[in-house]
Amino acid sequence: MKEIEIKNLNVLSFFKVALYFSIIPAVIIFLMGIILFLFGIISDETELIFIGIVYIFLPGFMAAIYGVMGMLVSFIYNFLAQRFGGVRLTFEEIKK
Repeated sequence: MKEIEIKNLNVLSFFKVALYFSIIPAVIIFLMGIILFLFGIISDETELIFIGIVYIFLPGFMAAIYGVMGMLVSFIYNFLAQRFGGVRLTFEEIKK
């Protein structure tokens, strides 16, 4: 068995991972915004049009928040790992 300890996380790498995790919800929210916008135009409901526009632009804001939160998590982990030690992982080689 081999044991390793993770003491540092790359901040930009965590930013990218957080963006990857935000892609699917962002696409769903964007499509909902387009549908609401179109229904608002068809039914002449200004509330639906306004909500649709908000949902169309919301994914960009949401992706930025996801990225910043991912960076914040990596900063906190790096700080705590220096003080108390990182996460220890144990690997076992499987022989066939």
